Amino acid sequence: MDIKVVGDRSPAVPIKVLFIGDSIGNRQGGTFLKQNLAAMGIDATFIGTLEGTAVATANTADNGELGECREVWETGDFINAITDRVKIIVPGEEEDYRRLGKQERWPINPFLRVATAEDDPSIVRSGLVFDAAFYQSRFGLNTPDVVIQALGTNDVRDRSDSTIYDHVLANELIINGQIRKAWPAAKIVRTLPGTAFNEVRNLLWTNRYTPLIRAMQQSIIDRADPKTIIAPLWAMTNPEAAYAYSAVGAANDGFKAGDWSDAVHPIGASRHALYQALAPFVAAAALNLI
Repeated sequence: MDIKVVGDRSPAVPIKVLFIGDSIGNRQGGTFLKQNLAAMGIDATFIGTLEGTAVATANTADNGELGECREVWETGDFINAITDRVKIIVPGEEEDYRRLGKQERWPINPFLRVATAEDDPSIVRSGLVFDAAFYQSRFGLNTPDVVIQALGTNDVRDRSDSTIYDHVLANELIINGQIRKAWPAAKIVRTLPGTAFNEVRNLLWTNRYTPLIRAMQQSIIDRADPKTIIAPLWAMTNPEAAYAYSAVGAANDGFKAGDWSDAVHPIGASRHALYQALAPFVAAAALNLI
């Protein structure tokens, strides 16, 4: 086993982070990740066009770190392979988009542009292209040192057992390939959160999460990209605590019977633990230790 030690950096090392994700990232993800990085001597500036929430109780709050973590989105939403949730920004209307409230901005895709004759047809979806360089230029953003790509939970929700591998692999190749084209020196940390244990989720881990993870791995192989690192967070958090649950009254022994009312979104200690586990991967990637 090759163990990399990040240690505590002093003076603090400044880095730029772009966090692409879904509701799990939106819900305090940037806030907790920044705190954990700071404890390791990493001064992270988060870039993006959509604020996350810094509080546990309001998914719509806009007081967190910037990024692109959008509630309910899956990989296909980002590249326009899924077209039922996404709107685009017409060039020249960037400031109009910026002035919108968070709830008006989250269904709008800042990465997409209209395809041209010069585009490889393999990256075009319904006439549009996911273009990270265009995204950076149109919003005047800094170049990220690390891009976190934490999508997949909603692909498990919407794709079937037989289609999820091919669907995610095709989307991965576009998203991460276009990120690499835009930012050759950036590290990509590809990850996926775990879930709580229950009968429904356990079956999905067998039939959908496993092929999804294999698609993540195959994308890196196909792109031959040593700067893309998988952070296996699904194996690094507790699936038996800190998820919302519904329970009937306690029995004589004091224990409650019930099930998770939300087995997907970590809360409390599990939410903290998720970003405690992610921070060393981000720090090590930024410091070129991995």
